[in-house]
Amino acid sequence: MVQLRSYVVEVKDLSVAEKEQMFKLMVDHFAGVARENFERDLSEKQWAIILRGRDYQIKGFSTYMLLDERVIDGCNVAAIFSGDTIIDRNYWGCWELFKAFGKLSLSLCYEYKKNNVSLYWFLISMGYKTYRLLPVFFKEFYPRCNKKTPVFEKKIIDTFGHYKFSSEYNSRTGVIHFLRERDRLREGVADITRERLKNKHVDFFCRKNPLHKHGDELACIAKFSEDNLRPSALRMIFGAA
Repeated sequence: MVQLRSYVVEVKDLSVAEKEQMFKLMVDHFAGVARENFERDLSEKQWAIILRGRDYQIKGFSTYMLLDERVIDGCNVAAIFSGDTIIDRNYWGCWELFKAFGKLSLSLCYEYKKNNVSLYWFLISMGYKTYRLLPVFFKEFYPRCNKKTPVFEKKIIDTFGHYKFSSEYNSRTGVIHFLRERDRLREGVADITRERLKNKHVDFFCRKNPLHKHGDELACIAKFSEDNLRPSALRMIFGAA
């Protein structure tokens, strides 16, 4: 596989040509993608991680924004929220995007920690592949199959779910059901087979978000800290040493 290189850029610095390549990637992998929705989602974000191949063309990207700090049960909490994310199917299995995201998030985590603020990843999952990032890279994350979401973590999910998505977020189910027309994964991108359902995390995701095929998103969190990252994730981010 050809190695991809990642670049963290401010969204305001993206060129028209770069945005066009990003939009094309979305259309290739999602059905029902509206240019207006793509532009709106992009405009609210602060950063984009861009993946480029040897030809310097964009092969994948993800967008991010910080959600305002909140006080929950006396604890100061902030969140980094990821928006549109896609990697060209020819490069599936490449972890360069998470490596770059991990470095960005840990740098933010260290800054927040100076002010006694905990940083969480607020992730919404339309497909099982996105949800599977949580058990692969984090020790503790919610919701999960083998542990009920604690009260404090549920409050974090609900707080940022309502803050970001208002009435479209259902605190009872933890799912975001969009009222406006919403893109959804094309067939072949993240299809769930009987074989895949044997995985406990995939099975749990399907039960928690039964209408994922129609664009519903499951709201999830994971605390971003070195203590909560699995050793394999730390090696990926920092190198073998």
